[in-house]
Amino acid sequence: MTSQPHFLERPLPSAPDAERLILGAVLVDNALIAQAAESLRPEHFYSPLHRQVYAAMLSLFGKSEKIDPILVGAEMRLLGFEPDSIGGVATITNLTYGLPRFEDISAHVDLVLEKHRLRELVKACGEI
Repeated sequence: MTSQPHFLERPLPSAPDAERLILGAVLVDNALIAQAAESLRPEHFYSPLHRQVYAAMLSLFGKSEKIDPILVGAEMRLLGFEPDSIGGVATITNLTYGLPRFEDISAHVDLVLEKHRLRELVKACGEI
């Protein structure tokens, strides 16, 4: 039996702080969803929680509705997610804690996209 090299045990590339910042910034200033929605899709997020929250945000944005923790939780239910399994509205609200106000989140969107591309590259290399 051979052991796998340690480099195979590393977690996949991700930017959890940038993911949280994007979601929290949108909760604080709904207008920022337009910057994210231009290029960022839910599957670009590494965290399953962040994917679900962002999918709900995009859905609300598509309906021209306000984006706040309670409405995000309700939208998550409509999309088939269970917000209580991730801590409910409190967890969604916590995404905003400690964040300064942002007017531009494009650099953070780019970082999340870069990490997604790296994960896809790692997966492709693993398949080869």
